[in-house]
Amino acid sequence: MRFLEEVAAAIRDRVGDDYPVLVKLGMQDYIRDGLTVKGGAEIVSHLEDWGIDGLEVSGGIGRTSVLKDILRPEDEAYFLDSARAAREATDLPISLVGGMRSMEVMERILEEGTTNFISMSRPLIRQPDLPRRFQEGLKRADCVSCNRCWPPLGEYGIACRDPNRGEPAESSD
Repeated sequence: MRFLEEVAAAIRDRVGDDYPVLVKLGMQDYIRDGLTVKGGAEIVSHLEDWGIDGLEVSGGIGRTSVLKDILRPEDEAYFLDSARAAREATDLPISLVGGMRSMEVMERILEEGTTNFISMSRPLIRQPDLPRRFQEGLKRADCVSCNRCWPPLGEYGIACRDPNRGEPAESSD
């Protein structure tokens, strides 16, 4: 915790009081002897005192946090329990990442007040125009988290490489 507190203080000193500073926190590591949700919530309870303005709840270390095959609404929001623990620990604005695919799930989470924002990554790799499509009435992102968007070993660039989609989308380095 001391490391994060010192980094937060150094950033706040550098950017001043009027610049928003957010933290993305893996609230649990999912490894033996790693950070637990309870430990993550303890960290969250200090963020506001350290000058942090908002939190994105995540989890896992490296690729342990990248789940596959999000095919049904019940597969979505896999860090929701962590977000609920964070909500109990702080009044800061919270954003939740982790398998968000359907408007139904995202709206439910926002309505229950656990989070203030929804974060997405892989669905936007597959469908960069997804926010507009949601506004136009789309109910679910096409991405099912096949994890083929990660570049092959030794290569760079992220693109949707789902063989059922056709050609990869343009890479973003």
